[in-house]
Amino acid sequence: MFGDWSSWTYIASQILMVIGFAFLGVTYFSKKRGNQLLNVIACNASFTIAYILLNAHIAAALSVIGIVRDSTSLALNKYRPRKDKNTPLDYGLLSLWIILPTVAIAFTYQDWYSMLPYLGTILFVVSIWQKNGFVYRLLGIPHLVLFAIYQFLIANFVGTVLQTAVLITAIVGLIKYIRDGKKVNHNV
Repeated sequence: MFGDWSSWTYIASQILMVIGFAFLGVTYFSKKRGNQLLNVIACNASFTIAYILLNAHIAAALSVIGIVRDSTSLALNKYRPRKDKNTPLDYGLLSLWIILPTVAIAFTYQDWYSMLPYLGTILFVVSIWQKNGFVYRLLGIPHLVLFAIYQFLIANFVGTVLQTAVLITAIVGLIKYIRDGKKVNHNV
């Protein structure tokens, strides 16, 4: 049996995973950056509680950091004069979003597979700072692979299935992006 389905905490974690992935799915249909960020914030809030219930401390901490990161981005997005070019503030925030997960792994390390969501998060942070759509999509693949493996190792059934579905979708999206001839120099 994959996961302890007799435990109310496990069942609640699986329900919260479905809710989180639903919010994540909505982001792909949102045209406005602000709406996308709000849905990702809701997704991470749901994931935070689910990971706490699963005793996945690093994943919970990374989800909280994601909420702060995306809330910051939401607040700053309204006041940025140029969104197509990185500024010194962007590089400062990039450093912060790499340092915070590093501090989190130091305090929440449980076993070797705690490193998987940490490394996936670092890849994700680097990918979202890209102004190149191809690099963004390409770096998303190993990020999703690391999280799918982690979901499996912590016996998170719903997380494994839905993370794998997102991974397959991302691969198909990357292939479509390449076939459409948008390999380089396209802003996200």
